[in-house]
Amino acid sequence: MVNVNVCSLSGETVAVLDVLPTETISALKDKLHNSLISASIFDIHLSLDGACLDDTTFVKDLNFGADVRLQMIRSCKGAREILFNSPEVALQLAEHYDALQDACRECIGSLFIDDEGKARSC
Repeated sequence: MVNVNVCSLSGETVAVLDVLPTETISALKDKLHNSLISASIFDIHLSLDGACLDDTTFVKDLNFGADVRLQMIRSCKGAREILFNSPEVALQLAEHYDALQDACRECIGSLFIDDEGKARSC
């Protein structure tokens, strides 16, 4: 097992993960998604010494020193992407929308209808 410290860009430790050398960066990201509450609304990219890591790279192929520190870069997903890629978030959004009734109809509608009133394709 390898202990990997995942840090934010500010240097704050976000998570410490135990990974096998045979695991991929994609598997490491999955573990990170499962350990962070807000992970489903972000795309996560990991970097080592300023270079972005490819999802298919194996942990064993990286030249780690004694202190394994990866930097996590989070980029926000769009509302449509969150809605259509995460059933849990879609359910929470639907429940919230039901509670607000007409108060957010336009915002929700904008996910499906563009500025000209035409239906967006999913």
